[in-house]
Amino acid sequence: MHNIFMGYDEMKIVKLFTIPFSVFLSLIAIFWFFGLAKEVESSTPLFSYKIPYQGKLTDSSGFVVPDGTYGVKFTIYDAASGGNCLWTARGVCGSPLPKAVEVRRGLFSTYLGESGDNSLFGINFNRPLFLGITVGSDSEMVPRIELGGVTNAFNADTLDNLDSATSGAYAHILATDSSGSITVVGLTTNGTLDLKGKLASFPYDSTYFAISSNKLVLSNSYST
Repeated sequence: MHNIFMGYDEMKIVKLFTIPFSVFLSLIAIFWFFGLAKEVESSTPLFSYKIPYQGKLTDSSGFVVPDGTYGVKFTIYDAASGGNCLWTARGVCGSPLPKAVEVRRGLFSTYLGESGDNSLFGINFNRPLFLGITVGSDSEMVPRIELGGVTNAFNADTLDNLDSATSGAYAHILATDSSGSITVVGLTTNGTLDLKGKLASFPYDSTYFAISSNKLVLSNSYST
């Protein structure tokens, strides 16, 4: 396995592997770090959880393979070897299935997480992740390809449109809606708490409300 740098903005990773009929192929995987585009509906941008992947299939002599459809399995792991399967394009981690990839003049292009694939949403990309590739009936290629900057944009989506994180797992960002109102979900009160402008209104019950030393104190130890 060796790396070949072509031009100024692409990296090609060459790997050798075998498939049936003793045919040797080399997979040149190209990641485009500028391929995560926004999908737009009306005036609201929607984030696209897809990873663009392009490659070239050649034989051991460097000649492109015949045009046709090839079955390729794509799997994401949390380690360069071994580790845990976090995602596979088709099927499940315990039994991944190949997706059909059309090859023309040795070149192919696909999106990981596209329609028909399992969704990439929910995967924590804020850590080293590695892509395993299997062509045909061959065993998975080694070494796996580390996913880099192309997935960092997924983390930026936590602020895109002020998307919420999994409830209770992270701190949340308060933001007003189009009317300038704030709704706090999960606020526990003994009764109803209304905040209107500079007025804080609390129903009469067993809750004690006080502001002291720059602190807002709520207690149920007060009784009327």
